[in-house]
Amino acid sequence: YTALQALYESFDGGIPLPLTPAAEKNDATLLVHGGSSSTGLFVVQLAKLAGFRVIATCSPKNFDLVRSFGADEVFDYADPQATEAIKDSTSGTLNLAVDCVAQGNAPQLVSNCLSKEGGRIAALLPYESPREGVTAKFSLIYEWIGEASILTLNLAY
Repeated sequence: YTALQALYESFDGGIPLPLTPAAEKNDATLLVHGGSSSTGLFVVQLAKLAGFRVIATCSPKNFDLVRSFGADEVFDYADPQATEAIKDSTSGTLNLAVDCVAQGNAPQLVSNCLSKEGGRIAALLPYESPREGVTAKFSLIYEWIGEASILTLNLAY
């Protein structure tokens, strides 16, 4: 549900629904930061069904896993050259991202991957993009009986 919400509510319905596999690629690229996370893996699959070229970040040990879920390219989020490599891979045209990490240096990394013109980020934790022209929308809000509420998970180990 979080992956669907991040893709379809955060981007205001501007993404094709994956109700049936896309007949053609839509010539758009989506970055999934934290592609090996549980939400990230769902986002990768849904974006592929919608016809996107999917680029993901994760640790190198998860590259094969993320590719097996449909990512076209995978980059090491810890590589200091990752931002430039992603910009090169997209010819500087990337304008959509889903940030499944949304903490630490993630806001800066994801924002810097987007085009000079800016873009939109669906973030799983609230933050404002450090870049002008880039908007980040928090998307972990669930609708329950007509009222929005934030889902809080208390996990005991």
